Amino acid sequence: MKYYLILILSSFAIVNCKKNNNTKKNTSEVQQIQNISNPQKTKIENNRSFVISCGSGCAMTYTAENIIQNDATSIKVKFKVEMYTDEQLSDTYYETYFFSYNKNKEIEKISIEGKNENVLSNLMPDAQDSFREFAAEIILINENH
Repeated sequence: MKYYLILILSSFAIVNCKKNNNTKKNTSEVQQIQNISNPQKTKIENNRSFVISCGSGCAMTYTAENIIQNDATSIKVKFKVEMYTDEQLSDTYYETYFFSYNKNKEIEKISIEGKNENVLSNLMPDAQDSFREFAAEIILINENH
């Protein structure tokens, strides 16, 4: 459980550091900006990830493996999802999400490929926040390109 707490806290710390450091762009960030705008599937060198708690002794790590501009107002992200139970890896699978946003670059809907439901309305509040923060980050990267 200590591992998850450290992982979650470090994940939030990294996100907060990036928010405070938006004016500086190193070479890998420039590479990521180029990758997100490329209409072809691209491998993100510096995988972006976040952790969601799924209950007592359970956590899931979402690691973005491919980020693609789907259309003018949506981004398609393929995640490698690793589920941990009592600090042991218990399952690994892949999920693809569509992050849809409006003309003001505000996230409106996040849906799993093949499903029409909005995860922002049916996930726990902490999980919604994690997805919203991830969405804001990838929309910002796309906007700055």
